[in-house]
Amino acid sequence: LESCAVDWVICPDDGSAIMAMLNAGIIDMVMARIEDTVMLTRLSKSLRVCGMFDCSPHLWRLLVPRKGRAQPIKPLKIQMLGVPEHVAGSMMTCLLQDWDLFGWLDDPPEIMVMRSLVEGLREMNTRGSVQALLWEYSDSESSTVQNVCSEVMEPFLAPWKSHAFVCTRETVFSKSNAIR
Repeated sequence: LESCAVDWVICPDDGSAIMAMLNAGIIDMVMARIEDTVMLTRLSKSLRVCGMFDCSPHLWRLLVPRKGRAQPIKPLKIQMLGVPEHVAGSMMTCLLQDWDLFGWLDDPPEIMVMRSLVEGLREMNTRGSVQALLWEYSDSESSTVQNVCSEVMEPFLAPWKSHAFVCTRETVFSKSNAIR
């Protein structure tokens, strides 16, 4: 087994920049959320998934303002649903629609993309521009969320691994022992 050194680099939150860094050889490999790796590999024929990583589970929650708790779960009639700006938010919305848990198959809500959980909570609780949030939040954010929101269903897991490793075809062939 070949020895290797790992230097961790925090990449920008920009898929195009990450693709450019990989293709230019600035970085050999990136570990990214699985839904982002799908987009990366789809947009660049030179990139390959070279491994999977499953860390903490991605628990998704459907949140409504505290005052909305009395609303029956099915059907959950909302006009506007707030989701995070990364691809997973849209994917999870499609899953909920396909599962038809809230009568969304026939009458899906419109989607408003939010940059952050704080922005989503503000839009839902102060401005009222969204009636619910579909969000995956960390333990450090849970006390803030629980003070202003109610969950209308049990948290559910994304049905895929959490992260994947992506590198170029050249890296796969030239550094295959190190990748293993």
